[in-house]
Amino acid sequence: MRPPRTLRTALAVTAALLASACGDAAAPAGPSVLLVTLDTTRADHLGCYGRGLDVTPAIDALAASGARFERCLATASVTPVSHATILTGRWPYEHGLRVLAGGGGDVLDAAVPTVAEALRAAGWGTGAFTSADTVARRYGLDRGFDVYDTGHGEAFDPADGRRNDNQRRADLTTDRAIAWLEQREGPVFLWAHFFDPHDPKLRPPDAFLAEFRARFPGVPADAPAGTRPPAGYDAEVHYMDAQVARLLAALEATGRGDAVVALTADHGEGLGDHGWHAHRLLYQEQIRVPLVLRGPGVPAGAVVEGLASTVDLAPTLLELAGVPAPPASGRSLVPLARGEAPAPRVVYADQLNALDLHCSFLDRRPLDDLLY
Repeated sequence: MRPPRTLRTALAVTAALLASACGDAAAPAGPSVLLVTLDTTRADHLGCYGRGLDVTPAIDALAASGARFERCLATASVTPVSHATILTGRWPYEHGLRVLAGGGGDVLDAAVPTVAEALRAAGWGTGAFTSADTVARRYGLDRGFDVYDTGHGEAFDPADGRRNDNQRRADLTTDRAIAWLEQREGPVFLWAHFFDPHDPKLRPPDAFLAEFRARFPGVPADAPAGTRPPAGYDAEVHYMDAQVARLLAALEATGRGDAVVALTADHGEGLGDHGWHAHRLLYQEQIRVPLVLRGPGVPAGAVVEGLASTVDLAPTLLELAGVPAPPASGRSLVPLARGEAPAPRVVYADQLNALDLHCSFLDRRPLDDLLY
């Protein structure tokens, strides 16, 4: 026999009060957040930024359903420094992670709050799935994440073709991210980092490369081991795009189709411009990066001409999630995405190559020691 309605109501209220007294927090009301960072990816090699090849259909569709920022600059052209800015909204000289390798300055300042910390404190589940040693735990980028999955230190088969001792291919990272996403309930903050265009040590599957050659005749699909891009660069970008498509499909399949999605890059690549094939300098091809934003309140098809920086990502994501942002040097890009006129501003980037123990090219380019 069911108790009277008044008694049932009293029991429900009592249960709620007990849950509150035990510290159980209400589930967050905001949307899930997906942050995708494409390592070593120039803006001008994506279709939505003018590349004359249909190599990024998933990213192009994402841009069409949200806002694309035409002029976004990274704050550094080396991976951990740039990612520290993305995750904190602080300039490099503020967050303390200054170099890839050094006797100091290669760890995020513990006093600087991160997006993951803010969202986890507000009730979001937080997971990071990264693809290279250049965003390893030792840099302090794991702060605020319930799960920080890098694959480093795991046993691997060198013949597997998807992982080596310091990086893994985007499909393996995506497999891990989707498996985590399917196991979680409620809003999440998921960061997926793909490394594929950085170098050709891990190639896309042979069948994928064969399809790429057939679709894009004349575009180099791969490069011999030990060589640098541009040979194979577009094929690697195309492969990452396929993994972005998988992540977006997983959001839909898990009931998170209204998630805030931000896609950017940590830096670009020389690809022969200015006599340089790699990064670590501050030419436009190395610090102009894509930035695509989609989510509730972001108008579809918007193209934003105002100057943006990756320092703006942290406050932007937190505003769209409805979570108060800690102090930051960046500014929310939501007003620009909605069509407000941009305010005058200066954005900043630096490279402290002379202080980086991993930097070996200064004997050939001594004037590129300290760049601002």
